[in-house]
Amino acid sequence: MQSRFLVIDIGNSNIEIGIYDDKRYICSWRLGSDTSLTEDEYFAVIRSLAHEYQIDLQNIEICCIASVVPEL
Repeated sequence: MQSRFLVIDIGNSNIEIGIYDDKRYICSWRLGSDTSLTEDEYFAVIRSLAHEYQIDLQNIEICCIASVVPEL
């Protein structure tokens, strides 16, 4: 089984999320940056998007997060 990577780039306006298998791009999404949403609400959105691509988030081995918005 290949390693799965979740990458998250949190900017002032958007959050870009990507999933990769080793070095191969699988999919990506863009969400609005919203400091009023909780981590549970963001997780629900990400889980729903991953489900559409038949991606099991339990198979994610590595996550990398970059952020310019400390609240997020």
